[in-house]
Amino acid sequence: MPLPTVLLRIQDEVARPYRQRIMANIYRSDYAEAIVAVALDRDGWTRMEAWSSWDFEHESGCRLEVKQAAAAQSWGSSQEEKAARFDIKARKDYWDPAAERRMPAAGRVAHVYVFGWHGAPEDRADHRDPESWEWYVVPAARLPDGQKSIGLGPIRRMVSACTFGELSTTVGAICRTVMGTPQSTYGSG
Repeated sequence: MPLPTVLLRIQDEVARPYRQRIMANIYRSDYAEAIVAVALDRDGWTRMEAWSSWDFEHESGCRLEVKQAAAAQSWGSSQEEKAARFDIKARKDYWDPAAERRMPAAGRVAHVYVFGWHGAPEDRADHRDPESWEWYVVPAARLPDGQKSIGLGPIRRMVSACTFGELSTTVGAICRTVMGTPQSTYGSG
């Protein structure tokens, strides 16, 4: 078999888990980050590598972390909204891509968190559909100090959900506030 054909078949196999209506947690996490990447339209944003300490960085320096949870699970179970938890643990260090080494941290290293919740029940769930997610954009400074995780209820009491179509504007507004940068810095946001 010629190499180009083999490579296409391998790529097709790698993409297979992302074509599932209900994805396993490990794939859904990557997919949620991809949804955010498309929403931000890469206008000044860079999606970081898998080992990075945050998921996106804007040219202004604003760092963004994406967390996700879903009601419908790939193993046929479902998670209730009240059970949804998101990791917000402060880190002792982080990977500095510019210095190419770990650096000490005194708390959360992202400035903004984007929490995605896919609440559709198993019979109607389609994790692939970006419009079927609820997105919550929260400045890291508003998250409770010393807390390792946070539930959906407390997040909803902090901020209102936005849609996929509103995500870029919402993230831009929060990052401008957090970073103290002018509106034009974030493009469409």
